[in-house]
Amino acid sequence: MKPVYLALTLSIAALMGCSKETNTSSTTSSSSDKTDKVKISAVETKKYEPCVIPEVEGYQQVGCLRDGLAGVVSRNEADPYTMKNRVGYVNQQGKLIIPFEYDGIVAGEGGEEITFNDFSEGLVAVTKNEKFGFINTKGKVVIPLQYDWVNNFSEGLAVVSKNGQYGAIDKTGKIVIPIEYDWLGDFNEGFAAAGLASENEASKYGLIDKNNKEVIPFIYDGMGSFSEGLVAVQKDGKWGYVNKENKPVIAINLDYEQVNDFSNGLAAVFSFEENSDNMKYGYIDKTGKLVIPMNFTRVYWEDSEGKIDFKNGYALVNDSEGRQFCINTKGKEAECPAGIDSSHKYFNNEYDEEAVVMTDMATDQQVGANSEGVDVNTQPVLATVNKMRQVD
Repeated sequence: MKPVYLALTLSIAALMGCSKETNTSSTTSSSSDKTDKVKISAVETKKYEPCVIPEVEGYQQVGCLRDGLAGVVSRNEADPYTMKNRVGYVNQQGKLIIPFEYDGIVAGEGGEEITFNDFSEGLVAVTKNEKFGFINTKGKVVIPLQYDWVNNFSEGLAVVSKNGQYGAIDKTGKIVIPIEYDWLGDFNEGFAAAGLASENEASKYGLIDKNNKEVIPFIYDGMGSFSEGLVAVQKDGKWGYVNKENKPVIAINLDYEQVNDFSNGLAAVFSFEENSDNMKYGYIDKTGKLVIPMNFTRVYWEDSEGKIDFKNGYALVNDSEGRQFCINTKGKEAECPAGIDSSHKYFNNEYDEEAVVMTDMATDQQVGANSEGVDVNTQPVLATVNKMRQVD
């Protein structure tokens, strides 16, 4: 994992006094180590929800409709980079349902962009005055803005952080997983990757269930998200995949820089291109065989979160010429299904043309070793991740 994730170098220090993949990757250990977050691919057992962006005008950024609402960033020509009171939510018809009462989240390769979280499971993570909490689709605060950072809900639980430690709460705000981990991923298929560090030692990663029971011991240098019955693990610089019994299904000898979680039976794997920070990637099957060649390229600064992994049989990829297109699970070019690109539509400060696309922040991620940055979209508020996780 590398500067690809730098994409969201969050000048966040201010934003959250701490605080936020996928694309593909992992995370290293101690708080002083650099970390790399990765996107957790859509799971075959979960229903993939296409991104539908409402046809509205006059905003700096528009998000995906989730639970009937889409986030928007208001324009502020006098101070286009201010975070204060920039985020609201509109319905499919473009009516403003939740006014601009919440602050934006720092995004962009140099922290020059503003973004927000999309709704998930009826709630959305919002921030104001550098604290995070949750509101419902009526705009009512259901979990007070009291945390240094939070992620959106996944399987009924949301990761939260205070004072550099991580845990999880339910939708009533009750702490279900104690805030005692150095890192905690979103729950997926009933499990979440977590990191613990002992004094003067790098973090080690393991898997816990929703009762905070250790399922896989904290022995790995990096770990992904449990998906399709497997979880990516890293040991001594090599990757592999184990099941929930911690039995290797794909031997821990894969010599890739990064790996993604399985989605539709395939997982993206990455290696650096020669003399470049860009990465080439292809896809392996559940035997570890490279079944789709590494003919695709991820530019180091590019936000590919939510695109590379397969969804309903299709993945959005880029070639070395910068062309973007879809492939099917055989690796053949195919017509892209509607809504496969789960990205926010972003307009530049002159508001005269589309400029950039920011991926939906409400995603999972992997953590592992050899990281040098944070992918812009691997826990929700990217920007915030650097500080919060103290991995930069």
